Amino acid sequence: MDLFAAGTDTTSNTLEWAMAELLKNPHTFEKAQEQLAQVIGRGKLIDEADVAKFPYLRCIVKETFRIHPQVPFLIPRKVEEDIELHGSTIPKDSQVLVNVVRVLP
Repeated sequence: MDLFAAGTDTTSNTLEWAMAELLKNPHTFEKAQEQLAQVIGRGKLIDEADVAKFPYLRCIVKETFRIHPQVPFLIPRKVEEDIELHGSTIPKDSQVLVNVVRVLP
């Protein structure tokens, strides 16, 4: 049950963030609407086969994932050699995580 809820929560959260960003950026919203109108016309339903025809909408989704990631950490990485980072030493074989939220502007 937890897995099912997690899948629906992340989808709905991503859609909510995408809509919020589109409302903050009306030019982007209009451009997306224009692409939909050009590809399938107004008042028609989108078929799954049509999804590949919307490169601008794909970019909107990817940008939403970038700005508002649902999972804040990237896959853990193992340090291959001792490294110096901002005055701190990270020893070889350490496991590191990247906090995506902190990296993004």
